[in-house]
Amino acid sequence: MSIKSNALAFWKYFLKNQKEIETALESQDKDKIKLWNDKLGDECLKVAGCYLSIEREDDFNLLTFEPMRDKTSQIICVYLKKFAPKALVDSWIIFDCIPPLCDKINHYRFNIDEKDYTINDIEIGFIETPKVKDSFSVSLVCEAFENMNDNEKDIIGETYVQNVLGDLVLNSYVEKIECSPVKKDFVKYVPMAEGYDEIIDFMELHNYKPYSDCTQIYTVYKLDEENTSDEILDDRILISTIHPMNFIEVMNNERRSLNQITRLQGEVGFLVLSIDEFNESVAEQKRVLEKELNDLLYELGIARVTGSGIAPKRVYFEMFIFDKEEFKKAVVKVVSKLNLPITYLAY
Repeated sequence: MSIKSNALAFWKYFLKNQKEIETALESQDKDKIKLWNDKLGDECLKVAGCYLSIEREDDFNLLTFEPMRDKTSQIICVYLKKFAPKALVDSWIIFDCIPPLCDKINHYRFNIDEKDYTINDIEIGFIETPKVKDSFSVSLVCEAFENMNDNEKDIIGETYVQNVLGDLVLNSYVEKIECSPVKKDFVKYVPMAEGYDEIIDFMELHNYKPYSDCTQIYTVYKLDEENTSDEILDDRILISTIHPMNFIEVMNNERRSLNQITRLQGEVGFLVLSIDEFNESVAEQKRVLEKELNDLLYELGIARVTGSGIAPKRVYFEMFIFDKEEFKKAVVKVVSKLNLPITYLAY
């Protein structure tokens, strides 16, 4: 088994039951919609480690994967969308994460001191964080926050921001969410329901870098050279990755996130290129090779380059592997064709 085969099985299951699912949505049969949400959610949990939701909106059937902030699930949900069957893509709208302006947020309510509050009781403002490029803080204002503890405010704040701004904005740009009963000075507030339109204008005004999904966001680490060694992986002095948790675990010899990937039948590893020294020529070779590897392996549904590392005598390509057996076969062919000193290290 592999993530690739599990993904194929998921879509096969969906297609097998597609007509029944669509009938439930078209008739707005709440019991059957819940039943299919549960059944499909259980299948999604097996392949991606997260749940999903189905709904019908404006005569369109929507399938939304819900990886939340779990980077492993985000990578697999993007993969699931990428390799969704054409028959489904032609008749459904598929989201690899929670999109903005989710209709269900209009039905959410929370009760404080025997009073119900909804999206209409909340205002939202945005504060640029110049120390962190392309990021901002969210300020939510509602009288109910006066009588809520920090944990309650965190849950309400993230729920509303996630469903109004969408997971892509939340994961890509939001530095923090603050909930208060009073407004901050010098911050423009608008009704929560207008928050998405406001933040799009805000991001365009400040020239924020656009992303098409949550897995395009790279975190860069520059390590202290005095703490490195000549040992493989321990010699890296600059690291770029879309999965920071994996980097932290590799550095600390931990495996919580990595074990999750293993449970889902995937693997994280490194293609290691030996070099004489890192210079401008090697940097260009790294850039070209990284793209070539990703284009080849990802289009085949085998693996994806999720980061890279630079060391004095090595270049690393971090791989998220969807099918270990096919990857091993492909690597042998790729290395032979490139005729470069490349080896693979499974972590």
